[in-house]
Amino acid sequence: MAKSKTTAKANEPVTVFITYDLFDLPTAQHKAGLAGLVLQIDSMKNRGKPAPGYRWDDDQPNTKLHIEFTEETITELFDDLYDAALVEGAVREKPFYRGKGAERKEVPPLRRAPFSKTDKKGIEKLTDGYVYLELTPALGTLRHYLPEKGQWVKLWRDLIWQVVREGKKKAPYIKRAIAKAELQDAVAAEATEADPVGSDETEGGRGDGSAWVDLVKHLKEVEGGSFGVGKLSGALLLGAMEKNAETLPLTGRIDHNLLLHFWPISALVFVPRFVDIDGETHIGRRNKKDTAQHFCIAVPEVGSLRRFIADYPSMLQLLGIEMAAFRPRECLVDLPAECAISFIRQLAYLVPERVAGGDVGYSIVSVDYFHVAKDGNNVKFLSTGRVAPCPHLPEDYTAIVGRPGEKPPFGNPMFRRGLMQSLLDGHPWFEPFDELFDKWPHKFFVPTEDPPKLSWFWADARKKLLEIIQSMPTEPDPTNPTTVNDELAVTVNRFVRHYLDERLKQDLGYDFRQFREQKKTPQEAAEARQKLAERLFLEFRSRREQAFISHFSGTFFRVAQYMGGNLFELIAGELLNNTDNVKTLTLMALSANSWTPAQQKETAQ
Repeated sequence: MAKSKTTAKANEPVTVFITYDLFDLPTAQHKAGLAGLVLQIDSMKNRGKPAPGYRWDDDQPNTKLHIEFTEETITELFDDLYDAALVEGAVREKPFYRGKGAERKEVPPLRRAPFSKTDKKGIEKLTDGYVYLELTPALGTLRHYLPEKGQWVKLWRDLIWQVVREGKKKAPYIKRAIAKAELQDAVAAEATEADPVGSDETEGGRGDGSAWVDLVKHLKEVEGGSFGVGKLSGALLLGAMEKNAETLPLTGRIDHNLLLHFWPISALVFVPRFVDIDGETHIGRRNKKDTAQHFCIAVPEVGSLRRFIADYPSMLQLLGIEMAAFRPRECLVDLPAECAISFIRQLAYLVPERVAGGDVGYSIVSVDYFHVAKDGNNVKFLSTGRVAPCPHLPEDYTAIVGRPGEKPPFGNPMFRRGLMQSLLDGHPWFEPFDELFDKWPHKFFVPTEDPPKLSWFWADARKKLLEIIQSMPTEPDPTNPTTVNDELAVTVNRFVRHYLDERLKQDLGYDFRQFREQKKTPQEAAEARQKLAERLFLEFRSRREQAFISHFSGTFFRVAQYMGGNLFELIAGELLNNTDNVKTLTLMALSANSWTPAQQKETAQ
């Protein structure tokens, strides 16, 4: 609802009051935008800048507030939001030129620096590059809440400049930068040539008083019993198109559209980590040939505005500054949905009592996540989803990735990804690995002559199975019953390990029980175990349904298996009713038991 005070002389509004209620806002981005607006106002006041005033509603103080806008304060609000600065940019392969034809001249770079380039054959080479001062968002509010964490601010800058505000959508920043008369001529020319000022007419806040004009228009519509409507673009609402294939425009309420300028302030930005088919890890791109810029965004659906405004600045202070591949280590994720889980954990760890219960103080209802990539002139959404807080989610996630600043319990990114997917889906921990084993080369899961450049998958598989074995009660405990999946995992692992031990002893005379007791395994014995496990992994991976059942029975029962009859009944029932689960656990057990520490061969003197 909008109200106003008017001048008696001109009958024009000098103040516009807008009431915002979280329950009236249509999307998580709108709710995050309302939180971002309040954070922006608080930051400006703390920095001594004029800003709109607001007060919490007396009846609904957690979800409802009233904001007072004037032409001066809303202009200051958008000028601060879209303030731009000159920052040393990334290394460019080619120099920058200004002008055309005979007047074309090279702009002197700030400095020269090595530039990494990948040719068509995928070979990475170093050439001489150029570094210039480039126009970027100043982000005064984020710098206020993130002092001494410049790499996190740079991450927000990269997202806004390369994805959210790419192309002509940069106009609000460019217009204000030119108005400040602080740009070098070369950078100003580059900016105006790429993005003509005033070309973006689909949103308010362009620096020409349009935001105030829009609010006055909305006020008049409200007084007439309607709502003011304005156009929407992808610069405001992620994934939005100004016009669809039928040329129908996308519109929204003016008071709601205003909030969408501020959602990046209350969102967290992450960078996905990819593993290519050669086993190399890449930050922010799929492989060496991928030129797209990938980001993951966590947008909170705020449930208690007042509590979120109190918690969020403290949450930002918890962000670590340890770096990895020129990015903060904490911003790297193995799964797009991980950014939403990380957001929930950051909020939960503000108060330790919230962790086990999954309580984040009702400040958020859920977190939306978006995996976006800038490819050429197009911004693509590769995945989206939503994660809601639930009991033990923060601590279960921490058990997979470790606490910030600590070494992850599981080092292999593919193994962590599988565990996180099962955590999100609520499925048994091993279920996501079925597809992983099927699609990726076997060298990722068992030792081979050409292993990938990754932390060992088989080491993580062994550690996970050992955790399950150690958690199994020695005697039945009614208060903590063992799940069928845990019993199945332990039983299959015991079958596989015993079979490998017996076959290597019978065929080659290697006694691995004795080796483990003595903690000395000959190199040739370890190599023989690896080869046998590799062969079995390929055999079992290629078989399905009845073919797998027959091969499982015909292989592992070729040696005597000693255990209780109830476990044989368990294996028989699961083989018939849940064949895929037994297959996945068999491959996991072969991976876990394929490697053993060995003595190095003595070299001849």
